[in-house]
Amino acid sequence: MNRVKYLVFGLRNIVFRDEDGRGFVDNPLFSEFSRLLRFVHCQGITPVVFANDNWAVGGKEVQPILTEYWGNIPI
Repeated sequence: MNRVKYLVFGLRNIVFRDEDGRGFVDNPLFSEFSRLLRFVHCQGITPVVFANDNWAVGGKEVQPILTEYWGNIPI
């Protein structure tokens, strides 16, 4: 039987916005999305976060911040 192996997510301006540089990890959507990622991972599905450029919020690169919260997710 075929199974879903990957789910691809685009986060910019969806889970958090980058126009004001405030702490996006404090956003309730970030918390809910983190729960979704844990669920997907427990189902044996690899989540992938799509970004087509180096993304920074408030002068900080986003990938290390996301890795701190979610571990090693392909970006």
